[in-house]
Amino acid sequence: MKLLDTHIIYPITNSPWLSLIHCVPKKGGITVLPKENDELVPSRTVTGWRVCINYRKLNEATAKDHFPLPIMDQMLERLAGNKYLCFLDGFSGYFQILIDPNDQEKTTFTCTFGTYAYRRMPFGLCNAPATFQRCMLEIFHDMIEDSVEVSSAGLEVDKAKIDVISKLPPPTNIKDIPFEFDDECQKTFELLKEKLTCAPVIISLNWNLPFELMCDASDFAVGAVLGQKDGKIFHPIYFASKTLNPAQQKYTVTEKELMAIVFAFDKFRSYLILPKTIVHTDHSALRHLFKKQDTKPHHIRWILLLQEFDIEIKDRKGTENVAADHLS
Repeated sequence: MKLLDTHIIYPITNSPWLSLIHCVPKKGGITVLPKENDELVPSRTVTGWRVCINYRKLNEATAKDHFPLPIMDQMLERLAGNKYLCFLDGFSGYFQILIDPNDQEKTTFTCTFGTYAYRRMPFGLCNAPATFQRCMLEIFHDMIEDSVEVSSAGLEVDKAKIDVISKLPPPTNIKDIPFEFDDECQKTFELLKEKLTCAPVIISLNWNLPFELMCDASDFAVGAVLGQKDGKIFHPIYFASKTLNPAQQKYTVTEKELMAIVFAFDKFRSYLILPKTIVHTDHSALRHLFKKQDTKPHHIRWILLLQEFDIEIKDRKGTENVAADHLS
């Protein structure tokens, strides 16, 4: 009824196109949830429902608009360092864009109240994001990345990027030897986690500096830390880890270490696709694995995946790779 009252939709009959209503969850704030293989992944909580239309058949028949969409992490990183930031949330943004009258009947949908078509762009159309992005760039082309709630809080940490560290359980043994983790140990452990995940230890990235990756694998998990060096000091930007499935747990040590690198480059691909990346690992055999010709098929697949990146591998002692080691 709201859509009818605002003339966003109108009744229609005898349209050759017909789609069904499809409801999707409306997402709110970010929280961290365990996914498959017990990997902790930042997720948004569901705060309601948004009515969309199942336009799969229409989308299959639509010529695709390949207008580039921004990568949100990169957009936010480029905004870092500005003194004043303003966040604009367009009211019913998609509904501000009119559909060509000749194409409106293609958006016909059916529900319990009848059959209707959209006058304005709805969610669910495959080209809607590209169309909206093009519109925003046309409007704000002279303000992009210069003007964007004003805050005096200074440098803050993105909670989604540090929750893997913040929720780490305390260690239960030292080299497989059980020990008593008393209150004093727990207090120190929490302090270390706090210091490791606070500003200015966590930094916003500098696109003019090479990225550095610390990767490590254990019998049950792989871990990675993305960061950059400010002088001789390594500052983390992002933490990531995931547990291995039963098949992966049977891999050799070298395979697990290579899989940790592949996981890291897949996780941080939007950062690492163009700049040079220095990879620190405590397994020197990886350097030779890249040069082997007669290797296993999945090794070849992994190496092919890494070929699009500019990678330099550096050996690092396990005692100097503690962050990635603890994540794994």
